[in-house]
Amino acid sequence: MNEQEAILIAVPENYPKELYGFIEEELNSSNFKVRTIYKNNGVMAGIEWTLSTIVVVYILNSFFDTLLKEAYKDLYKVTKSQLKKFISKNREIKHKYITATKSEKKLSNNYDQSLTVSIEAIVHKNLKIKVLFNESVPESEMDAMLEGMFEVLKYIYLECQKNESDVSLEGNDKQELFLLANPESKLWEILTKQQMGERYNMKK
Repeated sequence: MNEQEAILIAVPENYPKELYGFIEEELNSSNFKVRTIYKNNGVMAGIEWTLSTIVVVYILNSFFDTLLKEAYKDLYKVTKSQLKKFISKNREIKHKYITATKSEKKLSNNYDQSLTVSIEAIVHKNLKIKVLFNESVPESEMDAMLEGMFEVLKYIYLECQKNESDVSLEGNDKQELFLLANPESKLWEILTKQQMGERYNMKK
């Protein structure tokens, strides 16, 4: 992975280009690298919270290092606009996971997050934020919801820079947190992997 790369777009090989191609075309430059990577399709057997959605946007540490500088504030606005467009277009596409019959873990019937698109933001070398998008949020509220998401990610990133020692872990393991929008409160919630499992998983 190139250190200058700021955004990676991971899509299936046969995914419609009109749903993702504009990101790289509009944003890629010599100082702000955006790249599309392709992954194979396949039936997902079993549910793991590390399992990717069909399409994933990887926001890398250099995204924050670059765009939060005053000199790049205009690029930051354009980048947010393009990512909002990308997320909205792909959230409209509905997918389902097929789990193995004998799998001990299955999604509960109240799972309300998109299985099509998600974001994985690397805000620190030891901290990854996985952003999921609630399918019940109306399109008319998406812009405000996503603006709030960027503000939360920015806040977490800046806090990590100020409190470097607090997010250091032994070994190479990354701590993983989940960011979910609450349609009722209009706020974003931060959940641990265990809390995600308690909210959405059910034993067979």
